[in-house]
Amino acid sequence: MENLCSGCRNGLNDFLYCGPCNSGHFRDNFSNWTSGHDSIDQLIKESQLNAVSYHSLLEWIEFSKLRDVEHIAEGGFGRVYKAIWEDGPLSHGESERVNFWDEERREWIREGETQVAIKK
Repeated sequence: MENLCSGCRNGLNDFLYCGPCNSGHFRDNFSNWTSGHDSIDQLIKESQLNAVSYHSLLEWIEFSKLRDVEHIAEGGFGRVYKAIWEDGPLSHGESERVNFWDEERREWIREGETQVAIKK
């Protein structure tokens, strides 16, 4: 049984990922965020446009989406913190779900609160 994208109804790749649809969703959101550095923005955008799975792309996380930021280490080239990312990464927890975009709400389905590491 072939897994189909709920957006375009085309077959998904081996990673259950629809590149054309997901690239479009990310592209539609490019104007809504910036890191403040053109080269970093370009790196993130290219990773989203060229991704073959959810594990191969980068996302910009606004600081306002982080809470309980706590310094845990320092040295070398920076400081390391831990925090809770309120929305969390794109969801991949339900095996029967093969598309992580909510067509009705026009937004990504996310894991929810997730502990992350931050390097400054």
